[in-house]
Amino acid sequence: LAALIALPRPISGKMDLNNAIRLEQNHDYAGAASGYLLAGQRLPWDHSLWEKAGDAWMKDARDYTNADLVKDYIQAESAYAQALAHHALSTQGYTNWGDAANKSDKYMEAIDLWKQALQQGGDRAKLLERIAVAYENLWDNADERKTWQEYLAVQPEDAVAQARFAILLAPISPSEALTHLLKAAEIDPHMDTLTLRTALNTALLSNDSAYQYLITGRGLGAIGEWEMAKVAFQNSIQIRPNYGDAW
Repeated sequence: LAALIALPRPISGKMDLNNAIRLEQNHDYAGAASGYLLAGQRLPWDHSLWEKAGDAWMKDARDYTNADLVKDYIQAESAYAQALAHHALSTQGYTNWGDAANKSDKYMEAIDLWKQALQQGGDRAKLLERIAVAYENLWDNADERKTWQEYLAVQPEDAVAQARFAILLAPISPSEALTHLLKAAEIDPHMDTLTLRTALNTALLSNDSAYQYLITGRGLGAIGEWEMAKVAFQNSIQIRPNYGDAW
């Protein structure tokens, strides 16, 4: 034991690192994370160990038998922050840190981190999808709509994204919304788009913009999109303030 204690820091640090790798391979992710942090204390020049620790905490959080997810996310965020402080955070590290922040309902922080990953050449489609959903959680319809538009430029065959984009477009541009909703139905014929498609088709039979927004709003309400319906009704009233049906 005395001989082990007396080992030079680089040697003991290497042993800690090997032990952390072994623990990770055996799916003991919490143990691996602690091991990477310990190795980092003894190998202070290897700044990559901070990110490895963060990744291990994130893997531990993905173990659905783990009841202490919040702690894992906090630990992961702390490790990624240290990696960034040491200028050793990779593009994937930014992505994973964003995932940890998102899981803790820190949506704006997550969005900022994912945007950093985008700037560094991260997977554009996956990152834009994450960002769009985070904006949805923030009820930021304008930025969500803009992000889905960017996403669809990369992944136009995503039926769910096409349908969501159509819902966001419907209160401001029923004709554009219908185009994207028809695309969603074409990609996935089993997707339930009929209610809103019918409403949009009916609305566009008229050249009366106030009526178009009214019928679109009713269609959005029928599928439970009440916030979007409210915007459509407001647009209808803005055109025709005395339009009783839109009130």
